[in-house]
Amino acid sequence: MTESTYTVDNMAVIQEFIDETKKRISHGVDITFTGKASSESGDLVLEFDIDATDIESAVMDLTTDNYYRGIDP
Repeated sequence: MTESTYTVDNMAVIQEFIDETKKRISHGVDITFTGKASSESGDLVLEFDIDATDIESAVMDLTTDNYYRGIDP
């Protein structure tokens, strides 16, 4: 995984991505993941008894600070 350094420019790009993702979820657009993310999400679903709604809720609560600290929202 490529990590973005904590710069003003990168924060703006990440915030734009977060905003667009939240907008799509709010409008009912299905969110798709890469193969790796799907596999990791599948593991989380089994290990922690969560579902797609829980993942969408976490995304809706995500901030750039959460992103850089690696803290789940």
